[in-house]
Amino acid sequence: MVTDNPRITSVCLMNANCADAIISSIYMPWCDRSMDQIADYEDTIGCMQSIIDRHIGCSFIFGGDLNVFKLSPGLCGRHVVNFCVANDILWLSSGNDPLDYTYHDDVNQHYSLLDYFLCSSTVLSEVNIHACIFTDGDNPSDHLAITCYFELQICSEKGHGDANPKKKMCWEKVI
Repeated sequence: MVTDNPRITSVCLMNANCADAIISSIYMPWCDRSMDQIADYEDTIGCMQSIIDRHIGCSFIFGGDLNVFKLSPGLCGRHVVNFCVANDILWLSSGNDPLDYTYHDDVNQHYSLLDYFLCSSTVLSEVNIHACIFTDGDNPSDHLAITCYFELQICSEKGHGDANPKKKMCWEKVI
C-alpha cells in the first residue's frame, strides 16, 4: 500500500463484507524542536492523515516509535493529540506493565516511553486494552518492542457489518 512517506509502512487487511483494516508501522522523526525536524514530523502526521482520508470507513492501527511522550506538551506531541482527536483514534497506554520505558540508553542512564499504538476506537474489543512492552529475546536495538492483541471483526459471506461503509466528505479537513 502506498504511503508517500518512508517513515510509514502500511498494509490493508481486506474484508469483502466488512470494513477493511489498515495496519501501519510508523517511525516518527526525533523532535529536537528545530524547524526541519518539526516540518518532517508534521509531514509524517500529514501522511498518516492522508491514509485515513483515502480509506474512509476502514479501521486503523498505527504502531511504532512516536518519539514523543504520551500527551507531551511540546508541538510534536500536540500534533499527535490533534490527529487522534480529529480521527477518533485512541492512544493506548502500556497499562500495568512494570516497565515504564521503551527507549533505553544504558550508558547515559536515559529511559523514555516513546513507542505506542494508536488505533480507531472501533477496533477495541475491550475498554481496558493495553499495549505491553516485550522484553524476551535478543534485541540489539535501543528500543524495546511493544505488542498488543486486537480482535478484528471477521464477517461471513453474508456479513455482519456494513458491506458498503458509509462514505462521507471530511469538509473540516479541506484547506
